[in-house]
Amino acid sequence: MEKFWTIEEDSSSTAYSVEEAACEEHFQRTVTRNAEGRYIVRLPVKEDVQRQLTDNRRIAVRQFHLLQNRLLRNPELHQQYKAFIDEYRDLGHMERIHDYDNPAVQHYYLPHHAVIRQDSTTTKLRVVFNASSKTPNGPSLNDVLMVGPTVQEDIRSITMRSRMHQVMIIADAKMMYRQVLVDRHDCRFQLIVWKPSPDHPMETYELRTVTYGTASAPFLATRVLNQLADDEGHQFPLAARALKKDVYVDDLFSGGETIKEVIELRKQLDALLAKGGFQLRKWASNEEAVLEGIPPENRALLTSFDLDRDQVIKTLGLHWEPATDCLRYKTDFPPDTENQPITKRITLSLIARLYDPLGLVGPVVTSAKIFMQNLWTLKTDDGSSWSWDKELPIDYQTRWIDYKSQLPRLNELRITRCILLANPETIQIHIFSEASQLAYGACTYIRSTNASGRIKVALLTAKSRVAPLKRKSIPRLELCGALLAAQLYEKVKSSLQLDAECYCWVDSTVVLYWLRASPSVWNTFDANQTSKIQLAT
Repeated sequence: MEKFWTIEEDSSSTAYSVEEAACEEHFQRTVTRNAEGRYIVRLPVKEDVQRQLTDNRRIAVRQFHLLQNRLLRNPELHQQYKAFIDEYRDLGHMERIHDYDNPAVQHYYLPHHAVIRQDSTTTKLRVVFNASSKTPNGPSLNDVLMVGPTVQEDIRSITMRSRMHQVMIIADAKMMYRQVLVDRHDCRFQLIVWKPSPDHPMETYELRTVTYGTASAPFLATRVLNQLADDEGHQFPLAARALKKDVYVDDLFSGGETIKEVIELRKQLDALLAKGGFQLRKWASNEEAVLEGIPPENRALLTSFDLDRDQVIKTLGLHWEPATDCLRYKTDFPPDTENQPITKRITLSLIARLYDPLGLVGPVVTSAKIFMQNLWTLKTDDGSSWSWDKELPIDYQTRWIDYKSQLPRLNELRITRCILLANPETIQIHIFSEASQLAYGACTYIRSTNASGRIKVALLTAKSRVAPLKRKSIPRLELCGALLAAQLYEKVKSSLQLDAECYCWVDSTVVLYWLRASPSVWNTFDANQTSKIQLAT
């Protein structure tokens, strides 16, 4: 392999669309706080669309009756649903009102239903409000609301950064959305109907907080966390940085170099979030000392001293084993798929379940992507596309069964989470790219050295793509791999912000030749690829 370019710093900024900018401006102009410090937001509506909103109470009542029939057939589910609604009311997150019978006052009823989450360590049942339900001859509430920009970093960046900490800590914000109040004027767009039993009169409630299921909810809740860091962060610098950089939706994924530093971070986070009415729970760390003083009910793993070796926490798509400080994968497929015929629909749905945010098992996922690409090209004898629900040819079924049978072996894999030596003197980033006729990819390794000369090299992240169906030469695919490496470098650089030397490597002398010349001398494809690489690096 030969090093083919060096790294230059480049600054970039996030650009908002017109609607995203309008949503951000609306938030800044309307957000307020009450005497307790809780934030109060206005719903970011599109006024021209809002005027088309019509009364949908009949739809909400009809859907509630369907829900009620389902609940009555399952007493346990009915009890859990009622308990959820009672808690919602008792916490003040919704309030009973009289029906809106004045058509001049625009309003919206949210149909609702149950979602069961068996893997949840807290609430198994969650009531989901359907803000996408259309009004008669009019839009839904989600059609009326602006979605807003993404104000948090992506999963890959947060997980990569978490692998740099010697001591890691995770937690999540309890009922995060419901700690943000919605202005009274806008609660009329968050009405629900409910009655605890068939012989009870129908009741109407206003939801008083940011509601899961509405288009603007993720923006409003996460934007409030950033606002809290801006407003109160000067008192808690460690927590303010973590709140802005290490939170994805309601999951905190942070850490530090020493136990003392992380304990201070934990205390600052508790204090900072309390000022906005938030509470962190489900704490976990690879160091037991960090969790001292946290009651068992607020820990992710309910242990009093030692963390059970077999207990894992699923966060951001990965399983983390605190006792060994290792990352794991879990590839269990639904048991009802075992005896089903092997069709294109079934295989594609199972492939979609393979989630690898860091690309640590990239070769395994890439094999599935190649198989998926082959399915799209599969034709019947008359030349038409293969039906979604028709059994695959025997050779395809054999390939799929062989692949699927080996997937459980991923459950045995353990990947060390922390990729750095303690107190490293030097850090290097090495990015390798490679290509074949089937696929191309790039991977990033971190090399750290300490004062005693010890060296540690660890895989940080990787990315791959399936080669296009229109065949390209190996040198051109190697060039595509080099571009992927350049893009991966940009992501690693912006995420880690390390003071480190960086080297990118490729084993194609043709690619090196392309990159050393001006893009203007090559044809369109080669020129576009080389110019992007040269601009990035």
